[in-house]
Amino acid sequence: MDWMYRCGYMVHYLCFKIASARKACRKMSELPKLYSKADLARRWNVTRQVVKNWELRHEDFPKPVMWVHDDSLPLYIEKDIVVYEKKRDLLK
Repeated sequence: MDWMYRCGYMVHYLCFKIASARKACRKMSELPKLYSKADLARRWNVTRQVVKNWELRHEDFPKPVMWVHDDSLPLYIEKDIVVYEKKRDLLK
C-alpha cells in the first residue's frame, strides 16, 4: 500500500511539474526576441564585421538593450532591428 501512495504522489508531482513547465513556456513565448551581432549577420547574409562596421558608421543602428557574457555580448531587440531593416532596405 505504501508504494501506491508514493506512486500516486509521484504522478501528482510530475503532473504539477508538467503544468508548471507549460506555464513557463507560455511566459517565455511572450518575451521579446533578442539578436546578437552574429544573429544579425546571418539574418542579413553579411559577415559579423559588416554588422560591426554598420554599428560604428550608422547613427540609426539600434542600441543594445542588454549585455550578457560578462558585458561582452550586446543583444538587440527585434522591434528595433525591424525598424532599422526597413529604413536601410535590408530584407528583400
